[in-house]
Amino acid sequence: MNTIYFDDQVSDDSRREQLFSGQLFVYSPTPGSLKLIEFARKLIRDAFGSLDPLTAQRHMPVEQYAAVLAELKPKFIHHPESKKFIPEILKDLGCNLSKTYFDVPRMRTATSDDYLTTGIAYAFHPHRDTWYSAPPCQVNFWIPIYEIESGRSMAFHPHYWSHPVRNSSENYNYGEWNKTSRANAAQHIKTDTRVQPKAVEPVELERRPAALDCSQLLGKDPIQHRLQKRPYRRRDLFPRRSQRGLVVHRDMHERLSPGNRLVPRASRPGRGI
Repeated sequence: MNTIYFDDQVSDDSRREQLFSGQLFVYSPTPGSLKLIEFARKLIRDAFGSLDPLTAQRHMPVEQYAAVLAELKPKFIHHPESKKFIPEILKDLGCNLSKTYFDVPRMRTATSDDYLTTGIAYAFHPHRDTWYSAPPCQVNFWIPIYEIESGRSMAFHPHYWSHPVRNSSENYNYGEWNKTSRANAAQHIKTDTRVQPKAVEPVELERRPAALDCSQLLGKDPIQHRLQKRPYRRRDLFPRRSQRGLVVHRDMHERLSPGNRLVPRASRPGRGI
C-alpha cells in the first residue's frame, strides 16, 4: 500500500527506506524553505516587472515570455543565494549534512491553455527520472512557489513503481543534452525537436488513485512556478545494491495543469525500465 505521510518525524535513514519502498512524505514550510521561496518570488517579480507572474501569459507574446524564462531560470538555479538555502532546508528536515550531497535547485514552470508547452516550459510526458539519467539513489523535494490546487499539481502513478515500462532511454545522452539541448531550450517555441526518453508502450494514466494526487506539491495556473532540489547521500552514490525511488515522488509521475501534463528532469546517460 502507498501512503502519504504528513510532517512525519522519522530519521533520515527510515524516511529513505520508506521512500524507496514507494511511500511519499509531505512537509509543512520550514524556515529554510520560506527563505528560498521568498528569494525565488523576488527574482520572478523582477523578471516580469509590472506584470503579475501568475497571469503574465495573457499579456505577452509567447516569444517574449520564453525569453523572460530563459533569463530567469538559469539566474535562479546558479545564484549563490539559492544554493545557500539548500543545506538549511536539509537540516530542517533532519538530513545528515556531513553525508548529503545536493544539486542546485531547479525552478520549474508550466503554462495553461497550450500557451507554451515546448522548450523552456516543456510539457513533460509521464516518465521515470532514471530515464533521464538520474542516479537511482536520488531523492527529490518539490516546493511550491505559489498557491496551488489539485488540478495544477503533480500526479503519481504507483501502479508502475513495481512494473517495468518499455522506453526509449537508450537514445538519450545527458552529456549531449547539457551541451546543446539545454542551452537552446528557449528557441523551441512552437515545436520541440530535442530527443527525450519516452514510454514506447501504452501507459494507463487513470490508474492513479486520488489519494496520491499530492496537490500540496506544485505551482499555480496560469503559470506554475515550483522548485526541485535533489540531495544525495555519500554512501548511496556507490550503493552495494541497486535502489530505485525519489522523495516526495518516486518513479512514474507527471505534472498537471489545465490543458497540459508536465514533469521533471534527470542526470547522465539515459537508462531504466
